[in-house]
Amino acid sequence: ITDSEKNVTHIYGQTKKVFSVPYLSKDKIVSTTGAGDCLIGGFLGSYINGKTFENSISLGVKLASDSLKYCGMEEFINKSTLN
Repeated sequence: ITDSEKNVTHIYGQTKKVFSVPYLSKDKIVSTTGAGDCLIGGFLGSYINGKTFENSISLGVKLASDSLKYCGMEEFINKSTLN
């Protein structure tokens, strides 16, 4: 469950884990388009390649947070420091 800038919550059975989201001031947010896709894509790509659940969520959150700073994926991909 994503809760905007507050956190990401994972619930599995009776287990609940809350992952914090890094703060990004509203004046640095250019566009929210694609942020959820970046979170899911980062998580799934990492998880299916053998990373832990926690590391995968962290990568997804980082990608989503970074994507907020750009308008359009081409600009995000060209300027991304995630290489």
